[in-house]
Amino acid sequence: MSEQLGGESGFDARAFISELFRALNDHDVEKVVSMHAPDAVWEDPSLVAPVTGRAAIGEHLRDVFEAFPDLRFEDDVEIYEGAPGKAASRWRFTGTMEGRIDPPGFGPTGKRATVSGACFYGFEDGLLSRHRLVYDSLAMLEQLGILPTPESTHARVNASLQRASARVARTLHRA
Repeated sequence: MSEQLGGESGFDARAFISELFRALNDHDVEKVVSMHAPDAVWEDPSLVAPVTGRAAIGEHLRDVFEAFPDLRFEDDVEIYEGAPGKAASRWRFTGTMEGRIDPPGFGPTGKRATVSGACFYGFEDGLLSRHRLVYDSLAMLEQLGILPTPESTHARVNASLQRASARVARTLHRA
């Protein structure tokens, strides 16, 4: 890209993001962390709140790679360049849950998930200042066997219990 992005003339967001995904596929936490500004913000649906700073980002990534030791982003990542200092990507990853997910403390299921999502990036001085992931965490939890699929007996029983509870609540509210 020839226009200015991230405060540097000639900054190539596509090359930067491609390198980021290579580092993620290599599970190279130090490389990924070094690509972020010292006070960068990482937002992920799996987190209770965004994490800020290289140390927190590194800790989060180590937890992810421990839970999914075979996590891999597919090679067909789509990268989009936006306004100066902005970019996005569409991706798909697969991984088998062999470790614990904290929070909330889900134990390993040994099941594999394939998830599609997007990242939105903000750059400053040639580094990531904001890294926001968006993906269907409900579908991922269903694939991993943590949540029941909608067609499962467990889900149908839970739905019946919820409807009964709602009827009782409505009756009590009217009384």
